[in-house]
Amino acid sequence: MQVDDASTLDRGGLKVETVFLREGGRRVSEVLFGVGAFPSLELELSGAQGRDRDFSPRAELSGGGLGLKWVPVQQELGWSLGARYDYGRLRVKPVGVGLRFSETDHAITGLATFRVTPRFAAHFNLGIQYARAEAESDTVGTWGLGIDWAVSGPIALTAETYGLDGSSRRALGLRYTIREGLKASAAAGRGQGLSFGQVGVAWEF
Repeated sequence: MQVDDASTLDRGGLKVETVFLREGGRRVSEVLFGVGAFPSLELELSGAQGRDRDFSPRAELSGGGLGLKWVPVQQELGWSLGARYDYGRLRVKPVGVGLRFSETDHAITGLATFRVTPRFAAHFNLGIQYARAEAESDTVGTWGLGIDWAVSGPIALTAETYGLDGSSRRALGLRYTIREGLKASAAAGRGQGLSFGQVGVAWEF
């Protein structure tokens, strides 16, 4: 899910996540590493590669990011509350053109999860993002709402809507627990006039 939950890895815990995304003419693969650095504090590092055929001319994409997630209130039932900070940098290299473009962004997001039962939870995100591309910059609000429902055994369904000021996306997904700590997922949705889909694997250990 793009909507984040209010939980962190245990101290010393590790995770690896891979995601393959297709949106219009864009294809992106991303790898994220996370560690429970301190109680209630998680550190994440990510990298991504891809291409955008809708860009004229076609462009190669690369990027990386840093995330810090702090959730001081974590409960098995009821409310869990926290926040996260994210820094990201995207580089765009049009094929056959010597110029390169880059965009950096900083985001602060409040996180809340309300767990109704051990198998059903709702997640809420609300934040602000500052983005700078070449000589231009912009600050926008961000938001997200998602539900996570373990319907039967290892199978869970997800639904979410999220976006920036003036734009939104919606997605439905399926997650399957292969074994404890190892999960595979797939989701499809639509936003900003484009359909998108993604598949991923997450391993916590």
